[in-house]
Amino acid sequence: MRGKGFINSLPLVGWFLLSRCRGCGVPSPSLLCPQCLRKIQIVDGSCERCGLPYPQDVPICGSCVDKRLHLDSVIALYPYRSPLKEVLHSWKFGRSYRAWKLIRELFISAMEAKKEKIEAISPHLVVPVPLHWRRKWTREFNQSALLSSLAGKLLSVPVEEAVKRIRHTSPQRGSSFRERKKNIKGAFALKGEVRGKRIIIVDDVATTLATASEIGRTLEKGGALEVHLLVLARVEKMYDTKD
Repeated sequence: MRGKGFINSLPLVGWFLLSRCRGCGVPSPSLLCPQCLRKIQIVDGSCERCGLPYPQDVPICGSCVDKRLHLDSVIALYPYRSPLKEVLHSWKFGRSYRAWKLIRELFISAMEAKKEKIEAISPHLVVPVPLHWRRKWTREFNQSALLSSLAGKLLSVPVEEAVKRIRHTSPQRGSSFRERKKNIKGAFALKGEVRGKRIIIVDDVATTLATASEIGRTLEKGGALEVHLLVLARVEKMYDTKD
């Protein structure tokens, strides 16, 4: 039976053949081959209200015009598409350190590119999206907390877990905005002092914005002056836009 002994005995060429690009599957010593890495492009323009990628910045788009979002703006760094989608999956669910190293580099690069836009907010606080202890126990880390820590250092802004999750919610993949909003309502509670502060929530992926909006509502109730969302990857289409 071939186990660790077989892997450890492989010559260098064997390691190369075992390592494949997460994007296209070709043999690659890196997580992504050069061709796939070039496909990951920073968002040029977006809807300033919901962060959906567009050819140029727009103040509000048709996908969010009829939605109540407790967010003053959404800044998306990258579109949520392959191969970034596969890298994020390897990090969140596969606990891949190589994936985290690449995500960290991409995050820093995009933050530098959008530095002027982010600093214009003049944030007082960076707040991660909290995980319920059950989910954190399963995943072993909070991806939003890691990105928040990095954002705080880059912006020279303190990071605080100002919101806690008080209710475990069922997975929301494939749900509409209305369904997600109902599922997440009342799932958070204020943990820190936010009165009069401009806050940036940081997360890895934004889909319908139901979770971020509910956190925004919680912060608003606590007296936050402004609430913005900074997200590594933004899904390019709002689900069930009529909901």
